[in-house]
Amino acid sequence: MLFDSFVLPSQAIFPIGIALAYGVLCLYVLASRKPDNAVDRLLVIYLLLTVLWNVDLVIVYNFYDQIVLLPGLNWVHLISILLILLGVAYWTFARVFLSFGWRAIWGCVIGAVGLV
Repeated sequence: MLFDSFVLPSQAIFPIGIALAYGVLCLYVLASRKPDNAVDRLLVIYLLLTVLWNVDLVIVYNFYDQIVLLPGLNWVHLISILLILLGVAYWTFARVFLSFGWRAIWGCVIGAVGLV
């Protein structure tokens, strides 16, 4: 039938709910404030990366065989890449939000060691 019902497994409901919540929060930030300073831009980047990561989790655990990404890049690798980008975005957002900037070199060294 052309319009079969689309059924999501139970393990997809929670990541989709989180992705929707972060997406709504991102739209709220974009609509209520113009992202003209670094904190707002980093918050929007972090929220969008979280949405992408949760959608990727749903794809990997439920539709891994049905959706092809790229020949050299699969969905599991994308989860790892997005998780690393999420960590870097959160770390940078926290440093800018707390007004540390890039003055303290020890903060950059600790972040780099944690990333490695």
